[in-house]
Amino acid sequence: MLIVITHPEIASGEACAIEALIEAGATYVHIRKPEATTEQVSCLVESISPASYSALSMHYHHQLAKLFSLGGMHQSKGFILPDSVGFRYSGGCHSIEELNADWEGFNYLFLSPIFDSISKSGYLSGFDAMDISTLMESRAKSAPKLIALGGVSYNNVDLAYSMGFDGVALLGGVWDICEGKVNHANTVKRFKQIKLQWESRCL
Repeated sequence: MLIVITHPEIASGEACAIEALIEAGATYVHIRKPEATTEQVSCLVESISPASYSALSMHYHHQLAKLFSLGGMHQSKGFILPDSVGFRYSGGCHSIEELNADWEGFNYLFLSPIFDSISKSGYLSGFDAMDISTLMESRAKSAPKLIALGGVSYNNVDLAYSMGFDGVALLGGVWDICEGKVNHANTVKRFKQIKLQWESRCL
């Protein structure tokens, strides 16, 4: 699984880039805009082709996932696992202890930070190889899929694969944004490079 998380700020050209990333092979794109208003996020979603909606997961503004019939919701502030069917659910963990909580009903979980963050200064890796190895050996087959988040890039995506993760979540390693505008070509190029590296390990 190759999941892209949006830059936290609204950026010009973002909708087209999201569509292009999905077309290029992103399994899902998570729309995460913690400081944006519901209206701003709604405008972003409306700018994306409905053909891409099933691949989108919503953070924070969960009512928009229902309004636009998006594919998924991510557990974040104000989230309560609904009884609604037809959505996929994801959550985030920052420790092994959090992973041991009851995640019944969730499809996959982010574990972070696996590597030093690219987008957050000072947000350093919280795990070592032994932590991850022990974790993978003890996880039940029925547990939600586990996705590596935090500092994932072309330079270490193969390491995330070798650790046993089911997929990676990409943010700083993909987005190229300058002065509030997405460099569409470079963003997609970065994603394709990471995708090629990941898929070469899956063969």
